[in-house]
Amino acid sequence: MNNELSWHIVIGASEEISVKLATNSSKVLAIKDNLSYGPISHIENTEGQNDRLNWLKENMTSYDHYSYEELKQLKNIESHEPIIIWTADNASEQTGLRFLMYLLRDWSNDIYILNTSAGYKKLFGEPNVIKTTEINIDQLKEIYEKVDKRLVAEERNKLIDEWKQLSQTKMNLRSFCNHTIVSKDEAAYDNYIIETARKIHFQMKEEPYIKSARLVGEVYGELRDFDDLFIEYRLRKLIEQGQLEYRGNLSAMRFYEVRVADIV
Repeated sequence: MNNELSWHIVIGASEEISVKLATNSSKVLAIKDNLSYGPISHIENTEGQNDRLNWLKENMTSYDHYSYEELKQLKNIESHEPIIIWTADNASEQTGLRFLMYLLRDWSNDIYILNTSAGYKKLFGEPNVIKTTEINIDQLKEIYEKVDKRLVAEERNKLIDEWKQLSQTKMNLRSFCNHTIVSKDEAAYDNYIIETARKIHFQMKEEPYIKSARLVGEVYGELRDFDDLFIEYRLRKLIEQGQLEYRGNLSAMRFYEVRVADIV
């Protein structure tokens, strides 16, 4: 595979930076989004993408990095140029893989998949790396140079069909487990957030409120499929529902603290 000809497509704004540095390539395109949460119906077209971006802007406290603009550059890829889709073992990158396979369903290009989680395990022996951005640039470069890229052939139709199924669901949360993307209600982990808050209350004893950033951080340590923006979004939903109380300013997580409502 000619590295100078190859195009790289990644899922995530930070992932784009990492892959550009690891490959020293100018041919890197990104879906600048976290596809583990939020609506994904009809994001194959501009109207669906705008609907999704509007949902993100309405519900996330930070949304400037979400964008589908770079997908317009797909038209610049010529038919003889190989395409490498970078992914890892998490809901966002795996959902993005299936979305991209649907977008490229009629293309004749050779399309390869590079799974950075599998590559890291193969080269460095650590099985618990689930995101491309968890890997430093030197290691990512070594994965790119030494790990075989899997040519999509028989798997192509399977991934396209899986995207069709995913895009039809009305549920706004996705997790990745046992090589499968599972759609869930966005409130699926609310009880876990509440129980984590109770645990922190017990540890703090005399402190009536918990810094929201601390609660988000502890939850994220266990629910690594998602990001801190989604977890903080659920904090604000729990506040709306009266399950959490807060003091401060809800404009950003660093500005407010929370407590479980039934703890006096």
